[in-house]
Amino acid sequence: MARTRTGSAKGKAPTAKRKATPAKGGASTSKGKATSIEPLLRDLAARMNRAAKAGEQHSIRIQLLGEGSGVWGIETVKGEVRLTRGAGPSNPTLEVIAKSAVIRAILDGKKDGRAAFLAGGIRVRGDIAAAERLSAAMGTHKPSSSGD
Repeated sequence: MARTRTGSAKGKAPTAKRKATPAKGGASTSKGKATSIEPLLRDLAARMNRAAKAGEQHSIRIQLLGEGSGVWGIETVKGEVRLTRGAGPSNPTLEVIAKSAVIRAILDGKKDGRAAFLAGGIRVRGDIAAAERLSAAMGTHKPSSSGD
């Protein structure tokens, strides 16, 4: 994950600043094993990038619980869908909260996202159209053609 360091000339210690990176495929590996859910989320953002309509904006916060927990953001930055790790968007149009294992199973194609949602394994807050676009990128369903 890319990070930048910033500081001031007044002698203050540098502070870490989150840097958005373009969504790209490929797994982070350590001795041949994926080290986090990041490669799956990066692939998801890349699918959203390919499927995005002109002018479409994304501002999604994904909060993962349990083993592999963390907060991720999927945002449109300068016309490109990007994945960031950290607090994510300050005012997201969509927030997804779930156990990391549930999201991993959905992104791996081992679990149906709609079934997980209906069973209470995924909580969603915000814009239903954004949720639908995210769900379509996850492969859970086809996007609607209701004028979007």
